[in-house]
Amino acid sequence: MWLKARSLPGTPADEMQHSFHSQENIFMEPHPDYLNEDIYPASDEENGLVQPKKLVNPCILSKERRDLHKELLLNHRLGKNVLKKSELQKVMQQRKEVQRRKEWDEHKIVNKRNSLELMLEERKNKITQEEEKDEKLKHVNEKLENRPEYLKVHAKIHAKVAANTKLE
Repeated sequence: MWLKARSLPGTPADEMQHSFHSQENIFMEPHPDYLNEDIYPASDEENGLVQPKKLVNPCILSKERRDLHKELLLNHRLGKNVLKKSELQKVMQQRKEVQRRKEWDEHKIVNKRNSLELMLEERKNKITQEEEKDEKLKHVNEKLENRPEYLKVHAKIHAKVAANTKLE
């Protein structure tokens, strides 16, 4: 009883019904518009082209380049013009830097302690000084507690009188 609308032959709806009924095409073929090579180009691997590898950064790999870059940044921040330095000044600066490094290495060998150990020693000294102060205060408090009762009362009265005279 349902009326079926018949489509005209050659329309896409007619072609789709025909393709569904045919046993030869089990899977649907995509519409030809989706295979447009201009919109969806084929990958380079299919064409036999090999993608180039990413180049390594010589500034990261070379220690000399990193040091040079670091020095240039420092000079830029300080507002120095690197090109104004004479060769003699550059050589003197390098020698001073080498001398500082040697002194630092010798200092490390002689002391054989790093900054953490020095800080721990300072803290230890502070703690021992505080403990000594606490012991002295305890000793003084014990002396005050061992005094006779009349001296304690006299000290309280004397403190009250001194406070009253200050207010007046």
